[in-house]
Amino acid sequence: MSLIFFHHLILSCCFAFITWCLYLKVRNSSIIDINWVLGFGFLVIYDYFIYPVYFLDELTDFSFSVFHVFVVGLVWIWALRLAIFFLVTRILKNIQDTRYSYLKKSYKSNVEFKVLGNYMFQGVLQSVLSLIFVAGFYSNVAFDFIIILFLIGCFFAVIAQAIADFQLHKFKLSSGPTDVCDVGFWFYSRHPNYFFEVVFWFCLAGVFYFSSGLAWCFFAPLFIYLIMRYLTGPLTEKLSIAKRGQVYLEYMQNTPMIFLNIFKRK
Repeated sequence: MSLIFFHHLILSCCFAFITWCLYLKVRNSSIIDINWVLGFGFLVIYDYFIYPVYFLDELTDFSFSVFHVFVVGLVWIWALRLAIFFLVTRILKNIQDTRYSYLKKSYKSNVEFKVLGNYMFQGVLQSVLSLIFVAGFYSNVAFDFIIILFLIGCFFAVIAQAIADFQLHKFKLSSGPTDVCDVGFWFYSRHPNYFFEVVFWFCLAGVFYFSSGLAWCFFAPLFIYLIMRYLTGPLTEKLSIAKRGQVYLEYMQNTPMIFLNIFKRK
């Protein structure tokens, strides 16, 4: 485990550095979000195509199978969908993410190198979270009913997150700067896109757990939840309060942060 984590750490930091170099060219900090999702796609390919060939001597019974095809496919469907969304709605339109703009303004000196530090920090988080793919080394390839259910759950989470992203994007196109998005999934959660992100990782952990019996797989959804609950979410909401004021505070009082309140009534 320590060896593959080291490999993940080196690769993720290399991805982050390359992304920083691209940032110096395009001057849009949101490019790190594309690196965040595509990095997982490259890491899962590395784990199942390269690492077993050269470094997995102690597990000679590992062989790439249909099961791993499904895992790689799921990760890439999730990653490509988000990467294309970020590219089309932010990078190509040169729309700056307010979170990164806020962080850059908070840097008093050496701004570009501190941006690199932020990117490297995300690279470290990525290297930790991607350890869930290691469970695939111990997974049998039998598809039973429960594994199929979790696979379907992964697809559902990707589709639902895409719908939530589209709802917010459409709302922004026709609303004022101080309006609060409370349509669709956003009526039931302040961050439904975060919720479905957690669901995706939870279902992926379920696929690994019921194929390998390794309970530590569930650290991934817990880890991603903690990141969104205590890092990404609070920063986003701090900026929303500053921009929208009392309207957003009322929205916060009536709507949960991440989990959907399906019993909420209009």
